[in-house]
Amino acid sequence: INYTFNQFGWFNKSNKLYYLSEQSGYSHIYTKDLATKKVIQHTSGDFEVSSLVLTSDDSNFYFRANINHPGEYHVYQLSTAKTTEPKALTTLIGENTFKLSPDETKLLVEHSSLLRPTELFLIDLSSNKTQQLTDTVSQEFISMPWVKPEIIAVPSSHTDKPIYARVYMPKNVSSGSPRKAVIFNHGAGYLQNSHKGWSGYFREFMFH
Repeated sequence: INYTFNQFGWFNKSNKLYYLSEQSGYSHIYTKDLATKKVIQHTSGDFEVSSLVLTSDDSNFYFRANINHPGEYHVYQLSTAKTTEPKALTTLIGENTFKLSPDETKLLVEHSSLLRPTELFLIDLSSNKTQQLTDTVSQEFISMPWVKPEIIAVPSSHTDKPIYARVYMPKNVSSGSPRKAVIFNHGAGYLQNSHKGWSGYFREFMFH
């Protein structure tokens, strides 16, 4: 029983239901008209849709998805009348979550990357202009010799898809030379930590 990817709600101006479903194997957007009982799948592909928001005039969906890479999350817009490719609204590589403003003209985005914790950005939806609102990281933090991890795909013996991991390599490592490794394995199979954003395990990140 999954506690995510189960959002649903009603259109504001019609007897139509919108919802997320993993019936294809990935979380995607569906709508169902109560009069015709017709179900339409609006997104498809090997990626997850989450944080689904419907505009007040029922014209657009806003959502978060990892279309480009399993560990790279962007904010997208899609017309409720279409099943075409959604429009990407964020370009910052890493983790992006969002809130739609009350007047639905702007997005407040929380963005983080592999080496930088979360900061706030504002996107004007009419111009697509992105403005950084916060810069909370100290110069001491920036000056630290952090190692940027690689996101690698490890072949799985249980599934067709690989298992992703963050790998922190030592400096001046030569290709093919044997190395000992420290492995940190978390037990929550439904959580994603091998992404391109700031690690939720910040202590383990600093441990490296």
